[in-house]
Amino acid sequence: MPTVTLDKEVFESLVGKKLDLDKLKDRISMLGTDLEKIEGNEIHVEVFPNRPDMLSEQGFARAFSAFIDVSPGLREYDVKPSGEKTVVKNLPKEWPYAVTAIVKGLKFSDEKIREVVQIQEKLAITHLRNRTKGGIGIYPLDNI
Repeated sequence: MPTVTLDKEVFESLVGKKLDLDKLKDRISMLGTDLEKIEGNEIHVEVFPNRPDMLSEQGFARAFSAFIDVSPGLREYDVKPSGEKTVVKNLPKEWPYAVTAIVKGLKFSDEKIREVVQIQEKLAITHLRNRTKGGIGIYPLDNI
């Protein structure tokens, strides 16, 4: 099972509540994940494959904050269809289709880039079976 490393301060900020260490350990375990260890400011959690939403710091914090009733319910995001469709030809037969999205208005710090790469890698290892079932990536729109 994949392990996710969470920055404790960032995690608490995303959750919106600071818990004492014993309560934090207890609640993480009650969420149905394995708490491997808390070392300094890092929380190492093993996530079951059926919860890809928890493979990132933000996703884990979102699930955790709902679980401890700080922010329950589904989040709503403002998604606007572009109305454009592109047909990609010459895809490998193992990957018969491609899906893309353009996301604008995000600021990427070095830390954000590391987070995105971490979730890409976790998804590639788990759901994409070491990239035999698909690929995932993030690219600057100017380079496409």
